[in-house]
Amino acid sequence: MKIGGHVSIAGGLSNAVTNELVIGGNCMQIFSGSPRTWNRPEHNDAEVKRFRDLVEDDDLNPVFVHAMYLINLVSDRESVAQQSYEVLGKEMEFADAVNAAGVVVHIGATGSRTYDQVDSKLVDLLKKLLNQQQWNAKLLLENSAGQKGKLVSLEQMTQVLNDVGSNRLGICLDTAHLCGAGYDLNEDDVIDKLKSWVVDNDLEERIGCLHINDSEVACGSGRDIHANIGEGMIGYEGLRNFVTDGLFCDYPMILEVPGDDPKHKGPDAVNIQRVRKMFEK
Repeated sequence: MKIGGHVSIAGGLSNAVTNELVIGGNCMQIFSGSPRTWNRPEHNDAEVKRFRDLVEDDDLNPVFVHAMYLINLVSDRESVAQQSYEVLGKEMEFADAVNAAGVVVHIGATGSRTYDQVDSKLVDLLKKLLNQQQWNAKLLLENSAGQKGKLVSLEQMTQVLNDVGSNRLGICLDTAHLCGAGYDLNEDDVIDKLKSWVVDNDLEERIGCLHINDSEVACGSGRDIHANIGEGMIGYEGLRNFVTDGLFCDYPMILEVPGDDPKHKGPDAVNIQRVRKMFEK
């Protein structure tokens, strides 16, 4: 079973390995650089090789890269959409360099427009990106909580996957975002609904990883604020209901929770252990 956290690469890529081992994770997610600036740093070959070797030695695969937050492939500003496309290509290059299994990306927000007004442009950009070269890493679309016109709902996700038609395009499901979008994971019929969505659309092989986060805001709020495991509006039992289900339990699980240390924010050993405990008999 693979459970890890999003960890920092500050001070060098290899530090991410140390950070993951400290919290007790056995897979990981990282940024390639600052998620809030367009510039992507250069990581030299020696640094990349050391990271890959350490990941292999410490059995921390799979690794996932989270794309920067500024990406908006459906922006009404052509310059932003084009820059987003170019930067996402760099994220894919970085992912392949570090042997990552996938790049998790938020597609962006439509602003005042509807999904139908941007879907063809989005599909064209994703096709162009995935045909740019034979990436080893998959591109994983992350579901949103629906805030401020952000894509992608589960229905939109299905449509994008079908329209792009590439097996190198996949999914990352985030529990806090599901909550924000109105899916109450404490309800068995909601879990059944999610399972039906996956099975009916043949998405079992398209799910690359799960983001396991509690939610600080109420179900259906349309907002995205993460909370520590068992301390939010989903709660321990709701998250356990989801992660231990027979369909979802075998996917790699990445935590993006705030943690309890104000000096070192992010997933910690306590939160990792809370998820592991969910699988104890």
